[in-house]
Amino acid sequence: MKSEIELTAADAVKIPISWFPVDQALRASLLLLPALGIRAKLYDYGLKSSLRIRLLTRLMPAVTRLFGYYPGTRFGFGGDEARTLMRQWSTWAQSGKFDTGRMRNPEEQTARFTGPVLSLAFERDDLVSPEALKRAVSPFTGARVERRVLGAAEQGEYLGHAGWAKQPDGVVKVVAEWISRSCDAVRPGRTA
Repeated sequence: MKSEIELTAADAVKIPISWFPVDQALRASLLLLPALGIRAKLYDYGLKSSLRIRLLTRLMPAVTRLFGYYPGTRFGFGGDEARTLMRQWSTWAQSGKFDTGRMRNPEEQTARFTGPVLSLAFERDDLVSPEALKRAVSPFTGARVERRVLGAAEQGEYLGHAGWAKQPDGVVKVVAEWISRSCDAVRPGRTA
């Protein structure tokens, strides 16, 4: 997915893409967080979902050790996913902190970013609440945030939390168009 978007972006506007917008030298930034996980809290979900998530995060290490992967279709929560991915998700969901590696103070750096940001969500995503979507972009206090919810018109049947990644053509098109518009708006000599 990343290389496909990078190629599309490079063809469309000849700019680099940042997966986390902390470099002010970039003219546009793309935030692609399928789960929109930064800063999400369990209270962003209803009681039933919060309890379910809390239970799954506690059981995740044992479940993935037993099966060798996460059998989400058996549990009715998410799809079948890789063990490492789900262990990372479990750690993030319990702590409320997304692992940003060596980056220090990611929220402070994000708040300083003043470029355009695209936030994508998908219809039929039962794993992300509207509150979590709002919280995900809340650190971008100085940025121009465009929020889009993609549905069947853009993505066909490939919707939901992870379904879009199986056929990302609609996402790639929306992102490429956004990059082109965003870069046109910030090119020297142009006004937004």
